Amino acid sequence: MNSTTKRSSPKSELRAESQRQRILKAAKECFIEDGLHAGTIARISEAAQMSPGLIYRYFSSREEIVLALMHRQISTGNGAGLLGLPPKVVTTRICEYLRRWQAGDPEVPSATLILEMSAESTRNEAIARQIVKVDEEAQKSLTDWLSDLLGKSGVTLSAQEIQIRMLTLECFVEGLLLRAVREPNLDMELVEKSLDCLMATLVHPPVSNNAT
Repeated sequence: MNSTTKRSSPKSELRAESQRQRILKAAKECFIEDGLHAGTIARISEAAQMSPGLIYRYFSSREEIVLALMHRQISTGNGAGLLGLPPKVVTTRICEYLRRWQAGDPEVPSATLILEMSAESTRNEAIARQIVKVDEEAQKSLTDWLSDLLGKSGVTLSAQEIQIRMLTLECFVEGLLLRAVREPNLDMELVEKSLDCLMATLVHPPVSNNAT
């Protein structure tokens, strides 16, 4: 029986993915330079050097581009792959990301764009839902990492205490992004020492309230 269904070949799928990445790269540049609202399809089309019609073959709307880019930007650093890593390695990863961002590396998520997308989530329900989803993934990864780390250190904490420490780390890293945007020449040696201090606190046994 002959099938009339058209199937994409591996080659065409690779080309389609390459085109999608080209569009997302151009959109990222436009959003960073012009802001989310000013980064129109026409502007993205110009940056990607392709027609608006071709862009619509891969993305149904500008919002879909924003959502795809947002997921890639935020989920890249959401804590995935941390399980089993010692605190110093995690600190090194965070600092390496910031150093690369300071140097203008286009391959790392933009701290500026992450913050702008977070602000946009207060006005756009679809973006807000995506951020909630990514946040949940990040929180699970961090909780699993901390639970495993504390267990190996012989520290026993309740689920609530682990959540408190996870939230502390999450808030510190998010605040670090804001600080890096406000202070482009942020002293990374100082940042690394601050993270080392925080990590030591996160894996330290809780202080007894009965201490005299």
